[in-house]
Amino acid sequence: DWLKREGRGRPVLAGYGISASLLAYARTPTLLHPKFETAGVRRKTAAYLQALFGGEEELFRFCRDHGAGLLVHGADAILDDTPDGPRYASGALGLRADAAAVLLHFHPELLRRFRLVHQNRDFRVFEVGAPPSGEPPYEPVYDIGQYKPRTAPDGTLSLDAAGGNERIRAGASLI
Repeated sequence: DWLKREGRGRPVLAGYGISASLLAYARTPTLLHPKFETAGVRRKTAAYLQALFGGEEELFRFCRDHGAGLLVHGADAILDDTPDGPRYASGALGLRADAAAVLLHFHPELLRRFRLVHQNRDFRVFEVGAPPSGEPPYEPVYDIGQYKPRTAPDGTLSLDAAGGNERIRAGASLI
C-alpha cells in the first residue's frame, strides 16, 4: 500500500520473490523478474544477490546501473538461511558485518547511499542515492540483539535467525 501511494512510479529493486506482487498490486515498475526462464534474468538476479551481500557501494552501483529509485529490503534476505532463501542462493551463508543486506536490515543509520523511508515488520523501503535521516522506529525484527550475533574468527557474522524469530513471535525479547 505504501508503494502504491508514495512510490510515484519510481522503479523498485526488490527481491525476486516479491517483485511480481509489487508490480501487480503497487503498480510500480520492478527490476527483477521472479521467473528464471532466461539466462539474462538469471545473470541479473545473481548480480543483484552478489551486490546485496557485498558492500553498500556495490548495491548502490547495481541500483544506479539499473535505474532503481527505491529499494525494498525484505526481512527474509537476512533471516531466511534455508536452501530456499536469498542468502543460500547468493552463497553468502557466512555474512559479512559490512554487507549491504546487514546494514539495510540492522543498521540503516550507517548507510550513506540509502535513506529509510518506510518500514513494517516484513519490509523496509529505502530511497536510493539519499543520505540517511535519523533513527527508525523500533521494530524487533530489525534489532540485531534479538538474533544473538556472533563474529567468527574469519570475520563472518552468524545469527540465530530461527531462535530470534521464535522469540519475536512469542513476544519475548533478549533486551
